[in-house]
Amino acid sequence: MQLDCIKITFESKKIATCKISQQIDHVDDVEKLKSDKQPVVYLFANEDLEVLRQYVDVVVDRGPMDNRKGLTIYLAPKRKKKLEKIPLIEATYGSEGKAIGGIKTLFTNVEGRDIIKTFIVGVEKKVFDDVWKNADKEDVKKFSVIISKPVCTTTVGTSLDSTEQRILRHLESLHGVSPELEKEYVGESDSACLVRALILSAAKAEEPVLILGDTGTGKEVVARTIHNHSACKKYAFTAVNCGAIPTELLEYELFGGEKNITHAGQPLKKGLWEVTGKGTLFLDEIGDLSLNHQVKILRALENNTIKRVGGVKDIKVEARILAATNRNLFAMVQSNDFREDLYYRLRGSFVRTPTLKDCLEDVSVLALFFWRKITKNAGASLSSDVLEELSRYAWPGNVRELKMVLTHLFSYSQREDPSDTNLKDIFYLEGRAFLTPDGSPVSRDEASLQRARCRQHLKRADEVINLCHYKFKGSLAEDIKSGEPLSSIRESLLFLKHEIEQLCNKPTLFHGKEIFSAVYDFQGKISYLLSLLSLDHKSATEFLETDMISALDSLLLMISHEIEKIMSEG
Repeated sequence: MQLDCIKITFESKKIATCKISQQIDHVDDVEKLKSDKQPVVYLFANEDLEVLRQYVDVVVDRGPMDNRKGLTIYLAPKRKKKLEKIPLIEATYGSEGKAIGGIKTLFTNVEGRDIIKTFIVGVEKKVFDDVWKNADKEDVKKFSVIISKPVCTTTVGTSLDSTEQRILRHLESLHGVSPELEKEYVGESDSACLVRALILSAAKAEEPVLILGDTGTGKEVVARTIHNHSACKKYAFTAVNCGAIPTELLEYELFGGEKNITHAGQPLKKGLWEVTGKGTLFLDEIGDLSLNHQVKILRALENNTIKRVGGVKDIKVEARILAATNRNLFAMVQSNDFREDLYYRLRGSFVRTPTLKDCLEDVSVLALFFWRKITKNAGASLSSDVLEELSRYAWPGNVRELKMVLTHLFSYSQREDPSDTNLKDIFYLEGRAFLTPDGSPVSRDEASLQRARCRQHLKRADEVINLCHYKFKGSLAEDIKSGEPLSSIRESLLFLKHEIEQLCNKPTLFHGKEIFSAVYDFQGKISYLLSLLSLDHKSATEFLETDMISALDSLLLMISHEIEKIMSEG
């Protein structure tokens, strides 16, 4: 049988294509495709892959591809043993440019590695026909792209769609590319490049910036980096977690008060907005603001003035505002939970931080970056086996979870060169689950084991939260009210905070993002209570009674419901 295919090669840092018609009648015909000298991709229409799949002695089928993970994970994962068969993948690229971009990244990742460098990639018939039309022509500039830093290239053929490519090219033409910035916001994926370009753009403007992204994707890192590259960098950077400060105290913290309710003897308290001066005020978790606070922040942004609590005088403020949230603010606008005018006021510039599961090619780069910080050795490295294991995990907790796992790995192994077995031990102890190579669901036994681990973890969480509830309604509350020495109260609070931190070190075992976020937020409330205690026992008591007890009641109910949910699934 004769099949049309396109031979794509990688020579002199360039991609070249040519059309061929390959006769497939015998296993030897497929064997002839192999190349050990240079990387080669044979591109077929998906409908023709069935012919190749039958030659199981020569071809290994990797199944359908999730385009977010890239070709390398499927076709050329790092292994101890050299693979002898030609890997085959059925891709679902939506355009000619995306298909060529994915192949280009594959070539870059396998260059110099001791593996069979022949790959078979299938694409939709329309995409194949589009590549076929442009292949084997004298003018092949579309595919002959010089790759100096391939994963961040902005030429045609990247994995970004055409609109994002145009934005990235435009921003880089205006602001250039900063090598220094690559050390602050780390990543080599197209998405990371786009975030850096948006950071530089936002840094050179003076308008507010809205940063959206899932928990643990580095929203505060983006905010600090914008500040560090802006005209405000010589002034203060002040971060305020709007979700951790009690509703009744948030206005006082932001705007200040004519009477100092936390420090007797002082006539007034300057708010964080005023104290920041000409610097940057970062409002994290802006989606947690009450509608009343949204109105006051909008007024401050429009007039560049604030009023202290209890005051009548307008005070001029100059701080630049950056805001962030992991919530869908636009959906909150539609449901009238967030003011539309404030939303657009904050969205002067806009940055979205990508999830780690959508940028798995960044895992190795980020892992090495964190590992060198954790080991305090700029030359420390991780083996290819460890990096491969890290790349097989889904990372629901994103970059924050990756850093946490590596911290535990160093503590567990006590080595700068841990083995993949050490890492597997950490994953096992913490109940984290790997991705299957083809993206298929885990087995019933694995799912059952994971549910059991979640149930055990939630029961432990129930114990810890019940202990907090008992302490905060009993002896600890009495000590705070009576003004006992701070040292003894602080020791008890730090113990409870440590217990909750240990729970939060395993985010996937909470079985749901909402319950993890609630427990994580309560950890922040303990930190805030500690800061209040250093100023005034009365304020700490009010916060304890009005905010913390109700939060504990809610947490206990959430945990109970989540355990019931797991039991019903089993």
